[in-house]
Amino acid sequence: MASRVSVIGFGTMGSGIAEVFALRGMDVRVYEVSDAVFGQNVKAVRSSVERLRQRGITAEGPDDVLGRIRRAGSIEECVRDSEVVVEAVNEDAALKRDVFRKVSMAAPGGAVLSTNTSSISITYIQRAAERPERVAGLHWFNPPVLMRLVEVVRGDLTSDSTVEALEALGREVGKEVVVCRRDIRGFIGNRIIRAMKYHCTLLVRSARYTVRQIDASLVHGIGMPLGIFALTDFTGGLVLESQESRTYAEIVREVPGYEPSLGYHRMFMHYLSLVAPMVQEGRTGYRQGRGFYDYPGPGVWERPELRPEEAEGVEEVHILAPVYNQAEHMVRHGVCNEGDIERALRYGFNVSRPLMPYVRERFGEWAVESTLREFSDTYSMVQPFYSRGEW
Repeated sequence: MASRVSVIGFGTMGSGIAEVFALRGMDVRVYEVSDAVFGQNVKAVRSSVERLRQRGITAEGPDDVLGRIRRAGSIEECVRDSEVVVEAVNEDAALKRDVFRKVSMAAPGGAVLSTNTSSISITYIQRAAERPERVAGLHWFNPPVLMRLVEVVRGDLTSDSTVEALEALGREVGKEVVVCRRDIRGFIGNRIIRAMKYHCTLLVRSARYTVRQIDASLVHGIGMPLGIFALTDFTGGLVLESQESRTYAEIVREVPGYEPSLGYHRMFMHYLSLVAPMVQEGRTGYRQGRGFYDYPGPGVWERPELRPEEAEGVEEVHILAPVYNQAEHMVRHGVCNEGDIERALRYGFNVSRPLMPYVRERFGEWAVESTLREFSDTYSMVQPFYSRGEW
């Protein structure tokens, strides 16, 4: 078991990851450039541990846990005797590369280096490191202390021993671990959820269904706690993917395999054009007070109440067949296995029913095939996304 862990970045994710390690008795050294961010998230960890103690999840108090988290004055000081490093800075490709240049020069030669990125190629990041074979993705879900999933993501240069060490670390801290065997955009969980989001947005923009109809179908069908549009509002997904699009072309040029699917690429580009007016108008989620839904005010979250009857008239196979198709492609092309997909959705997004068995048993192969043919004909601009054969 690792005893000395470093976390670079002490924002929402970095502080949550540090808390997980400290709760397991590990000594955690953190580096954060902003005094304000550090102080704010020390308070957040204190409040979190107190809630965990009140719920009987830990017997330790906030001072015990925070006593194992120490702030370093530099990246070099933070990582100099670490066994594992987790980078959790902002989703900025150039910043992450710079961090890994510094970390790889200062950390011990045997240290395992990981990035919590959710949207940047692991290969793109690891090429900045002196020992790229020691670098992999370790993607946590928010909040790390409560969400059970972590994804270990292999870059093109990652060694087997690095993947195995991060798998073991994830299990040591009580997480469900899935391994993404290819460095592919979205990894496992987010790639499936994004496929759903892109397709459902197209259905709404083409006036086939409404936002509420689709979300009601997902909540009362496959068992998502939030529909795809409410989830996007809650996570700020429109902002995140708009930001990601700025470096997408550069990353794919350097790492062509990061998006191996012509269909997925075209659908992403088309999705960006569909939501561009929302982004320009600032309708990007609950933090702005409006997104796919309207909210009581900026930053005031209110879960949409969706009644089962709101899903009436929705053919559920229209929503799930294209998502199932993308899941099949991922399995066929060695990204992961079917069990990894189901665990990623269950433990990363709290989806109560397993996607692939649910679609097979509820609709059958013929219905999936005919739905995909219909969408291939109807939405010719993104036809490859609906193809069973080509990826």
